[in-house]
Amino acid sequence: MTQLNSLFDYTGPLSLGAFGLLCLGMIIIMIRSRRPQSLHTDYYQNEWKHIESRLKDKDKWALAIIEADDLLDHALRTRKYRGKTMGERLVTAQHDFSSNNTVWFAHKLRTKTEHVEAPKLNKTDVKDALLGIRQALRDIGALL
Repeated sequence: MTQLNSLFDYTGPLSLGAFGLLCLGMIIIMIRSRRPQSLHTDYYQNEWKHIESRLKDKDKWALAIIEADDLLDHALRTRKYRGKTMGERLVTAQHDFSSNNTVWFAHKLRTKTEHVEAPKLNKTDVKDALLGIRQALRDIGALL
């Protein structure tokens, strides 16, 4: 009987320690799975240069806005902002943007551009939209 009691003296703390380690491991896994991934700024920098190259031709302005909006959406997904749609991800990320209104202006302009066969874009709107997206990409760490 004394051997049985001494066995229980050791198994209690051991099982408590094992349970504690299990809980700690689960917490670490949960934190790491929610942590936003770091972004490869070289990729985003190259994509942004490609988008800027489209600005030389007025006929490609709409494509530049669409690609810039897609690039921002890619960065938001990579950083694990929640939402089923780009709009939902923008809402989730709005507190990280220094100019939320400009980002929304750009996204709305993209949507409008996509649904019109030959959209009439003016230089100011295109410039404002792309500046807003570029700043948003900087705000979330995609561009330097």
